Amino acid sequence: MTLPLTCTQNDMYRMIKQYIKDNGFPPSNREIAEAMGFSSPNAAGEQLKKIEQKGFITIAKGVPRGIKVLDV
Repeated sequence: MTLPLTCTQNDMYRMIKQYIKDNGFPPSNREIAEAMGFSSPNAAGEQLKKIEQKGFITIAKGVPRGIKVLDV
């Protein structure tokens, strides 16, 4: 069982899924930050870690655009 996402995390998760659908690859942290209105890519990275901990995505360490959406 996965933990529920916060509203912000859910919006980010949906944004990532749509970005992948539109572009064929995941967004960068900078693109996520800009789309979500965050002040920095680090803010996006922190939310991404939380979404990963909840089991909705995986993030390949050291790989640019290393986000993979999981079927939950």
